[in-house]
Amino acid sequence: DNLGGVSGNINLIADGDIYLRPKPGGGVHLYDSDDSAYVPSHDRHAINKLYADTNYNPKISTPDAITSAHTGVAASLTTLNTEVTTNGDGDLDNVTLANGTSGQIKHIYCVVEGHAGDSWKITPATMCGGTIITFAATSVGLGCTMVYADNEGWVVVGNNGGTIS
Repeated sequence: DNLGGVSGNINLIADGDIYLRPKPGGGVHLYDSDDSAYVPSHDRHAINKLYADTNYNPKISTPDAITSAHTGVAASLTTLNTEVTTNGDGDLDNVTLANGTSGQIKHIYCVVEGHAGDSWKITPATMCGGTIITFAATSVGLGCTMVYADNEGWVVVGNNGGTIS
């Protein structure tokens, strides 16, 4: 069987794994990570309980809001999004990013420019394909998306206006 043209199992991203498996004759079954809990896909109450049992938390993530400085300000690893405000002194500000967890996604983007001459960079502890991502002055709305890979470090998978070097 297949589900929408996709054969096999499909994993949903959650704190605990939830699997969708095609059932004979159409539709899907949901299972938790150890295959112990099955719920019919039409039972909304059971699906919500399964999500709760696997620690799935479908809330919108509150961003980490930081003011960058040339000395370096750390982006949080516990939030999906980091909103950067440059500090207004006209030099190259630095946002540092420690190593993450395999598969972790991080969005970092500028929301306020403290001074028209401010530029900023992201300096990951480990990065595949470079060592920094630099954003020139007038960078409100610019940023990037990265995914952490255990052996490679942060991998830039989306880039809006940054120069990777």
